[in-house]
Amino acid sequence: MARLIAFDVMSGDLGIEAAIAAIKIALAENPQMQIIAVGDEKRLQAQLAGHDRVQIRHAEAVVSMAENPKQAVRRRNTSLYKTIELVADGHANVAVSAGNTGALMITAKVLLKMRPPYRRPAIAGQIPCVGCTDSFTMLDLGANVDRSPEMLVDFARMGSEFARVVKGSDSPRIALLNVGTENIKGGQDLLAAHQLLGETDLNYTGFIEANSLFDPATAAADLPQVVVCDGFVGNVFLKTIEGLSKMIKSMFGNAYQSTAYSRLAGLVSLPVLNGLRKTMDSRRYNGASFLGLRGLVVKAHGNSDSVGLACALAFAMRQIDDQQSLIG
Repeated sequence: MARLIAFDVMSGDLGIEAAIAAIKIALAENPQMQIIAVGDEKRLQAQLAGHDRVQIRHAEAVVSMAENPKQAVRRRNTSLYKTIELVADGHANVAVSAGNTGALMITAKVLLKMRPPYRRPAIAGQIPCVGCTDSFTMLDLGANVDRSPEMLVDFARMGSEFARVVKGSDSPRIALLNVGTENIKGGQDLLAAHQLLGETDLNYTGFIEANSLFDPATAAADLPQVVVCDGFVGNVFLKTIEGLSKMIKSMFGNAYQSTAYSRLAGLVSLPVLNGLRKTMDSRRYNGASFLGLRGLVVKAHGNSDSVGLACALAFAMRQIDDQQSLIG
């Protein structure tokens, strides 16, 4: 079965060259993948000639990272708009973009519409954890920087649906990210959401602190499968993990290069170090789903290189099968 991905190749910090390289990597690794590359037709034709699993759609404009999302959605000639439009019109199964998150959210909401009873989309990502065989789902990772108790309850329902369908969890455990686990801690919105969630039929386990999500002493059975927060907190959390991962990898590299003895130890430990480097490579976890929409949209990190974008394309292909029952 072919998986047809509409890919906004013009957005993202590294531009079209990284996107074209990502297409070549992704097609080589995924024989069933087909891509509609949306962007500068001349440049795409020049570099993707001979790839029979790539279609090209011209878009003459680009949404910048600094552009106002409400203004961006009015420009129908941008690569971001045309990418979402391909999904809305049924010409592609999923849209992928590394562009302006706010513009992507509003455009997707306008073109694809929301699934009742949800009011706003949320970005859900898979976060690897210690002691788990897989990962936990976290949302919102940046689509909504404001919050209300009702919005957080919506996010919990979206995350629970996602975990049931994609992860195969019958009754996924859900927790609210907070500064403490006690019922008196946190802002008024969090406390109100905590009360509302306790009155739902969801498997809500209460508050959780961020350090518990990565503590080896925490039993896997005690970890939530869905962690809920607002988009501001979620985005800061995600970027902190990415920055910390890069710092630790750099520290390992420097430590093994400091003396002749450490360089020798590095050679002996090379298989272990390579495995650790791969596990800690944040590019491998690139790609997050917009939940709550009537179509599939995947957000890649804005600073993604070709490897990261290729991973986001592979993630998007998996979502076509995994989320089909959610979008109807």
